[in-house]
Amino acid sequence: MIKTYNLESSELSFHKKLYVNYKKLLSSIDKEFCNLNVILSGSAAINLIITPTIDFNDYDFYFRSEDDYNDCKNFLLEKKFKYKTETNNCIVFENKKNKKDIQLIKTFYGNANDVIDNHDFFNCALAFEKNMLFLKKESLLNWKNKELELQNIQCNPKLYLNSDFNDLEISYILGYIANLMQRIDKYSERYDLTFNENSKKMLKPFKNYILQLNSNKKHQDKKIYFTANTYYASANKTISYTIYINRFFNLLDIPLSFSILKSKNDLYYYFDLRNERNKDENILFE
Repeated sequence: MIKTYNLESSELSFHKKLYVNYKKLLSSIDKEFCNLNVILSGSAAINLIITPTIDFNDYDFYFRSEDDYNDCKNFLLEKKFKYKTETNNCIVFENKKNKKDIQLIKTFYGNANDVIDNHDFFNCALAFEKNMLFLKKESLLNWKNKELELQNIQCNPKLYLNSDFNDLEISYILGYIANLMQRIDKYSERYDLTFNENSKKMLKPFKNYILQLNSNKKHQDKKIYFTANTYYASANKTISYTIYINRFFNLLDIPLSFSILKSKNDLYYYFDLRNERNKDENILFE
């Protein structure tokens, strides 16, 4: 259930304070930035509403349309904000004043309700748009209980259990696992949250997939293609594929260890699954 509040007309002092702080945040980027059609969500929104004492690294802005996205991107370019990088997910600029990343999300376009529904974690299901605040009651409940809970999984390994376990399919699933584990670690450590049992149950199909992949030895001679950076380019391939996948195995009690065997070129890597976990999961391959 999504709750909606008009912060400008609300009689609650907390809402009025939120609205003032939200406008200050937009103005801290540029005094004209508040004229753009943006939707703020992610860690900056969490900071405003839930954890004002915990700093954040970036602003995540979403958009109702591609035109709104282009208007914002062109505004930052015209104002000569430093361009940092671009991925399939977003384009990133640097805030001139505090050096935080300004991330313009281009994966999808929709209203604030759509943004909230699309988040992987309930904890992120908060958004500001103009003078409006949008949030899910599940989000507030998880923050109260200091739990991290999955809302969505954008990858369904059940679809592949009867497949041929081809290279691209395995690369896609392992890449998703690495990205997800990186985000679980990020939110758990930053906000001192516990990944809850309901979320672990949602991930059970991944455990079944990995165990079947191993039992049939269908991973042998398969290649992993590093087709893209991890989520928001937040981790490089060696870290994501070596550490995060083994941490994911531990999280779900998968009694295997994952290792990568480097090929002669950087286009693909072979990998191995073993029935004993590595003693030191933080050792990266050379």
